[in-house]
Amino acid sequence: MSAEVVVSLGAVLLLLVVHQLWWTNREARADAGRTVQSLQRAWDEPAPAPDPGGGEEAPGVGPRPSASGRGAEAAPAPAARPRTAPRWDQAYAVLRIPRIGLTAPVAEGTGKGGVLDRGYVGHYTRTAQAGQAGNFALAGHRNTHGEPFRRIDRLRGGDRITVETRDAVSTYTVGKRLARTAR
Repeated sequence: MSAEVVVSLGAVLLLLVVHQLWWTNREARADAGRTVQSLQRAWDEPAPAPDPGGGEEAPGVGPRPSASGRGAEAAPAPAARPRTAPRWDQAYAVLRIPRIGLTAPVAEGTGKGGVLDRGYVGHYTRTAQAGQAGNFALAGHRNTHGEPFRRIDRLRGGDRITVETRDAVSTYTVGKRLARTAR
């Protein structure tokens, strides 16, 4: 094998590594940031008016809680408005973890292509929604594709985690952490 072939193969491999470790993070973080901004803009718009035919308001829409309601422990949406699960791979919430500097969209599902590889945090569909009774379970990359959970091992007991939706802001507190997280 000639030196030119070896150098060419080395350059191709280096480009693949750069793509996987740098470019995917750059693109996924940009996409996730645009999605967070889009969600916040949509939430700031007035909610659609109730159906003039006397029907109830569409599920999942309505005013966000006032600033005075933020910071309360797990404040679910008003009971009068039924909660329906978001459609598959739809971003519908924003996860904020100040300790690790994370602000990421939360999407329904944990598929790689539609959710995790876009830099989103995925909600396990068979678990409770934020603010509801039960476990609210999330998944996210620790390496590549925006790596939202890269520094999750830095969380400490007492750290606050918020999940913001159109309807509510749910606040969670880290109680304990695993001695080791899976990779």
